[in-house]
Amino acid sequence: MLQSSRSAHIDNVVQSIRQRVEASRSGPKIDKPIVEAIDVVHHALAFTRHARALEIWRAALWEKRFDPQAEIALRVMLVYLLAAVDRGEIEAVSEICDCLHEILPRESPHLAVAASV
Repeated sequence: MLQSSRSAHIDNVVQSIRQRVEASRSGPKIDKPIVEAIDVVHHALAFTRHARALEIWRAALWEKRFDPQAEIALRVMLVYLLAAVDRGEIEAVSEICDCLHEILPRESPHLAVAASV
């Protein structure tokens, strides 16, 4: 993935996760998109082994707060995973969680271009 498109993709994912975490919630149940966003926050915090992971995750779940440390962890995880996808190592995504396939490309644009040549 080209650097500018990679950065744009990361920015879009972070913004989407932030919006879903901070979205208003009605009733005792949390909508599926919000649950998925909070799950992604959890995976990013676990991936980076953040010392305050539980506290930050709880803030996302109960307080609808997307902590700046959650954003940093999410960006670190996405940089790692997008580089793995660029290398053709799609399984790196599943090693963290299959749910992440929803926010990452299925293959590297570089691989698609090389295959068409």
